[in-house]
Amino acid sequence: FTWDYGHTIGGVAQLDVKTDKLPFEKLIDNESDNDIKTYPIKLTVVDKNTLCSDSHIINFDVHPKLLPSFTADKLSGCSDLPVIFTNTSTGGVMSFDWDFKDGQSSKTGAVSETVAHTFTNRQAATQNYSVAMLATNSKGCRVEASKTIGVYPKVEAAFAFVQTSKCTPFPIDITNGSLNGTEYQWDFGHT
Repeated sequence: FTWDYGHTIGGVAQLDVKTDKLPFEKLIDNESDNDIKTYPIKLTVVDKNTLCSDSHIINFDVHPKLLPSFTADKLSGCSDLPVIFTNTSTGGVMSFDWDFKDGQSSKTGAVSETVAHTFTNRQAATQNYSVAMLATNSKGCRVEASKTIGVYPKVEAAFAFVQTSKCTPFPIDITNGSLNGTEYQWDFGHT
């Protein structure tokens, strides 16, 4: 029994010769990044006593392998951090589900679509978000890619004051309500 899988890999024909009719498993891969390939799977049977033979061919569609990937224009930065994600996936026609790991998500329907997202971190320590993109093809095959985005704590200047007197010069009681600062520069607006 000679099995011809209808294509080559690296110039080598994909053939198997079997001496029995037992079921077996064969992995068939598509060498194209984005196109469905049709391979004619051919079985040739020979009777070694009479040298009589016959062949049977079934065409088999092989979808491209899903290889989800993406780039980010920034991998880290200060909150509020705007990031643009560029999809660089291969694998034919796919849809994409994006999970930013901050409670927000997005869907795109083509590799050519970019995704913009702003990450906010109001904590006191750097937050790492493992952004995941799930690629799904028309056959329901799903593969995920991820990338970590580091977001430094948001720094916000804020203060309040109480004016205890209306007479000049007057004292004011200042309360620094800033978020996540380590150094504070005060400018009172005059020289």
